[in-house]
This record gives sequence, structure tokens and C-alpha cells, in this order.
Amino acid sequence: RPLQLTRAVVLTSITRKMAITAETACKASQIMNLLFAIGMMFFPTKMMEGYKAGTFKGDGNTFFLFAMGIFGLSIMGAMVSNATMRLPSASKKAQGVQCLANCLYWTMFLLADGSKAVSGSMPKAFSGDALPQIYGNLGIFAVLAVVNYLGWTSAGSPTPDISNIVPSGALKTPLIANFVNLGFFGIGCKFFTEPFIDMYIPGVVAGINKGSPDAMEAIYLIMSNAGMCMLMNIVSALMVLAAEPGNSDTNYRIQRAWLYTNFVYLGMLSRENVVAAATGWPQPMFVATFVQSFAVTFFSASSLGAYPIKVTKSA
Repeated sequence: RPLQLTRAVVLTSITRKMAITAETACKASQIMNLLFAIGMMFFPTKMMEGYKAGTFKGDGNTFFLFAMGIFGLSIMGAMVSNATMRLPSASKKAQGVQCLANCLYWTMFLLADGSKAVSGSMPKAFSGDALPQIYGNLGIFAVLAVVNYLGWTSAGSPTPDISNIVPSGALKTPLIANFVNLGFFGIGCKFFTEPFIDMYIPGVVAGINKGSPDAMEAIYLIMSNAGMCMLMNIVSALMVLAAEPGNSDTNYRIQRAWLYTNFVYLGMLSRENVVAAATGWPQPMFVATFVQSFAVTFFSASSLGAYPIKVTKSA
């Protein structure tokens, strides 16, 4: 008991000295998510070289870079939500719950990647010389989890109202539409990775497995983690919205953040025509994916644009 008391006193002392506010914790998550997103979406090859990870050739490399873009976009979704919730004008309670969601987000990646690194089950491309950098990532995840925990406690340790976890109030319908839409992709990527990929580009996986099995192993990990990130983005948004169910300001912020991400995704979706033309890969799900994603984005943009807001002049 004396040891437990000492630990509690030390933790309390550290919390007070560090003075990590909810705004600071959200900003830390925003910045780190932004860095990961930029690396994966725009400089994936340089990022892999920086990690001293394996690189690939041919279709294996093309698909790996494509998967990195999907993962980067998912991470960007988390970044945009933190960008709006970290602002002083955001609900303090919702801001605190965002920190709690961030803590869970970073902990999930810490456990998912950490278990693979410790057990030796990391794909070959991320083993060997890349492992020190992977462990570096794990350290970053752990620090961010702690920072956001401290941000949450500094905000008064608010919790979401689980009994009202389904969005309510202003813009609830487009919010739900966004969560259902992303949930489809998140569940498919995370829990049905191999058949889900094969559904979109049938026969391609088998070819890559023959020519570059190491690439396919890495692709499965990236797509699975992308799916986990998508699902965590949904969970985080639901938690933040349930901090004060029906709060119009929070609803507006989350809907706007998700709309920004949807716009980027539609732009990325158009590149698949270039990929198909260059590789000859079949795309039986392209039209369905476009219709589904465009419909949700158009509905979200129309709803957000029609929402009555008043912009006041700053003093």
C-alpha cells in the first residue's frame, strides 16, 4: 500500500508539473497524425527507406504504395478531427472526450504493432533493420497515449453518454451515413482483409503472391491497420458526439471534419483509373464504390451547406 500511495503521489505530481491540457493533447495527436499521413500518402517510398524497411518491385510495389495511401488517408481523418476539437472554441467536455478517444486510438496501435514486434510475426519487410524504427514508433504511441490520458484528466475526466451513443440533434443523419459508409470499408479491411481485397481486384493478389510474397505480406498488414484506423475514427467520433448528445457545435465540427476527409478520398478514388490503365487490373467494384462514396459526400456537403450558421466579425 505505501508503494501504491507513492506511485499515486508521483503521478499526480508529474501531471501537475507537465500541465498538459486537453487542447495540448489534441494538438499533439493532430501533429503526429499529420506527419504519418503526409509520409504515407505523398512520400511512401522515402518513408520506407527512412525506416530501413524492405521495398518491392512491379505489381507488388504498385499495390503497396496504393495501400499506404489508403492508410494515410485514414490517419488524416483522425488528424482533421483533432484539428477542430483542439480549438479553444470547442466544447470543453467534448474536447476532453476526444483526448480519451485519442488515448484508446494510440493504445490500439501500440498493442497491435507491439504484439507483432515482440512475437516476431512482423512481415519480413518490417523486420531486421526496420525493427529499431518500429520500436521507436511504439515509444511514440505510448507517449501520445499518456499525453492524451493526462489531457483527459486535466479536462475533468469526462466520459461519453453510452446510452446516447447514436448521434442526435443537428446533422445526425449525415453523420450516421458517414459512419455506416466508412464502417463497411473498415470492417472489410480489418476483419476480412484477404477476401475484401480480392473482391476489389480479383486475381491480382494471387499474381503478387507468386512474384513478391513479401510485398503481399506487408500489404495485408497495412490494409488491416488501415481498417483498424477507420473503425477507431468511427468510435472516436461517436464518443466525442456522446460527450454532450445533440450539441450542435460538436456535431457541426465532426461533420465538417469528416467531409474534408471525404473530399480527399474522392480525389484519391479517381487515381484508380490511372492505376487500372497502367496495370490492367480489373475493377469490378469501382462504379459501386464511386456511387456509394459520392452519394454520402454529396449528402453530407449539402446538409452542411444548408445548416444555418452566422459568421461574426472578430473585434
